[in-house]
Amino acid sequence: MQTSLGDIVAHPTRNQRNAFLAWTVVSLAVAQALVQFLPLLGLGAPVGVRASVVRTPLTPAGWTFAIWGLIYLWSFAYAVHQVLPGQRNDPLLASVRLPSALVFALSGLWVVVAQFTGLGFGTVLIIVPLLILLLVVLFNIQPDARDLSGRQRILLHWPFLLYAGWVSLATFANISSFLAFIDVSLFGLGQTGAAALLLLCAGAFCIAVERLLGGSLVYVLPVLWGLAGIAVANVQRGPDYWFAAYAVAMAGALAGFTLWTRKRLTRKVNRRRG
Repeated sequence: MQTSLGDIVAHPTRNQRNAFLAWTVVSLAVAQALVQFLPLLGLGAPVGVRASVVRTPLTPAGWTFAIWGLIYLWSFAYAVHQVLPGQRNDPLLASVRLPSALVFALSGLWVVVAQFTGLGFGTVLIIVPLLILLLVVLFNIQPDARDLSGRQRILLHWPFLLYAGWVSLATFANISSFLAFIDVSLFGLGQTGAAALLLLCAGAFCIAVERLLGGSLVYVLPVLWGLAGIAVANVQRGPDYWFAAYAVAMAGALAGFTLWTRKRLTRKVNRRRG
C-alpha cells in the first residue's frame, strides 16, 4: 500500500515528525550563526557597534564575545549528532529537541533585533525566554547526567551547559544595557550602582543554577570568562577599579562555590559506595 505525499503531510508518523524536527534543529543551528553576517549585506549594524552605544559597567571587553564562535560550533555539532538516523528516536534527545530548536531560533532572533534596533526592550524580551529554554534543556538532561556516555556528554550536555552559562550572565548585562538605552536608573541608583545590583543578582542566579547542576565546570567557565571581560573592561574604560575588583570577587565566589559543591557531591557518592 503506497502512502501519498498528502497522507504524510496530514498524518505524519512519529519517525517522520522526529526527522522533521531534527532537520529543523540543524537549520536553526546554522541560521543563528549566519545572521551575524547580515550587516555585511547592508542590513542593520553589527551587534558590537550597537552595544558600544549603551556601554555600562556590565559590558565586557570585546574579546570575550569570541566565545560565540565556540557556542555556535558546538551547537552545530549537537545538531548533526541528533539528526543522525540512529539518534532520531533516542528518548533523551527527543525530550530536548523542541526546546533546543527554540533556543537556536530565539538566539538568531535576538541578533537580528539587536542589529536593527539596538539593545533595547526587544532584546530583553527575547533573551529572558532564551535563558529559560536553555534551563529547560539542561534540566531535562540533568536526571540522566551521571549515566551519560562520553559522546552524549560532549555532543549533548556540554554544548548547552556552555550556552546556558554565557547567556546567564549576558541576560543581566542585556538588562543593564536596556536601562542605559532608555536612560532609566534602577531604584534611583546611578548607572554603576544599578550595574552592581544586577551583577549581584547575576551571581546569585548562577550560584542557584550551579547548585542544581551539582557544580558544573562547563556551566561556570563561560560565566567566569564573562566576569574576567567585565573586570578588564572596567580597568580599560574607566578606569573603575572598584567595579573591576567587584567582578573579580564575584568570579572568586562562583569558582569557590562550584568547587565546594563538587567536593560535597563527591563525598556523598563515596559514602554511598562505602
